[in-house]
Amino acid sequence: MECISTSLACAHSLYIRELVNKTGVQSPILNCTALPFHWHTIKATIQFMRTGSLQLDSAAMQDMIQCAMFFRIAQLSRLVESFLRQRSKQAETVLDAYKAIFHVMDEQMMRCVTYDTQQIVCENMANHILPYIEEAIKNERSTLALMTSNELYCLLTRDAQRIRHNQREYEDAACQRFQVVMRWIQFHEQTYQFYDSYTRDVHSTTFAKAIRLFSCVHFEHMQPETRQHFINYLRGLPNEMFMLAARPYLPEAQ
Repeated sequence: MECISTSLACAHSLYIRELVNKTGVQSPILNCTALPFHWHTIKATIQFMRTGSLQLDSAAMQDMIQCAMFFRIAQLSRLVESFLRQRSKQAETVLDAYKAIFHVMDEQMMRCVTYDTQQIVCENMANHILPYIEEAIKNERSTLALMTSNELYCLLTRDAQRIRHNQREYEDAACQRFQVVMRWIQFHEQTYQFYDSYTRDVHSTTFAKAIRLFSCVHFEHMQPETRQHFINYLRGLPNEMFMLAARPYLPEAQ
C-alpha cells in the first residue's frame, strides 16, 4: 500500500503512473487534504478510478469529495459518486464508502453527494449491518461504537425501516438497536471523561446525541412487557441521563 501525498503541487500524473509501473503498487491512496490539489493529479486520479486500479479508504474518499467541492469539478464529483456506489456493493469496502458520506453530513456535502447516492450507499451498508450489530453487543470497542453519532444514526434509522417477517423479528431488531445505542453512549461518555479535562459539557453533549439515537430504537416494536423491562433497567442505572434521553419514546415512563 503506497500513500501519495498531494500536498506537493508537483504531484504530476506522470509521477503516479511511474510509481505504479515501477513498484507494482496496486492500491495507492491519495491524501488530498493538503490543498492545492494539482489538476494533473486530479486527471490521473480520474483515470485510475475509471480503470479500477485506485483504491481509497474512507478518509481518502472524504478528501476526494472535499476536493470536488473545493474546485467545483463536476467530472470528479460524478466519478466519486459512481465510485462510492460501486464500493458500497462489496462487503469488504462498504464501510469505507458509507463513512465517506455520513461521517459529517452537512449541507455542503449533501449538495455534492446526491440523495440517490446517499440512499444507495446507506441501503447497501444496512444490508451488511448484522455482523456489526453482533460485534457491538459483545465488544465495547466495536466498529459501531467507534462511529460518529451521525453515522450511527443514519445506519440505525435505515435498519429500523427494513421490512421484517413477523412481530418477533421487529422486536428482536429493536432490542438489538437499544443495546447498540447504549454501548455507543457509554463508550463515548467514558472517552470524553478520559480525554477531555473540560467535562462540564460532556453530559449536555452526550444527552443531545442520546435523545437522537434513542429515536432509532423504535420501542413501539416491542411488547409492553419488554418495554417495561428496559424502563426498569434504565431507572436502575446510576446515571439518570439514559432514562431522561429515552423517556420521550417510552410513554409508560412518563
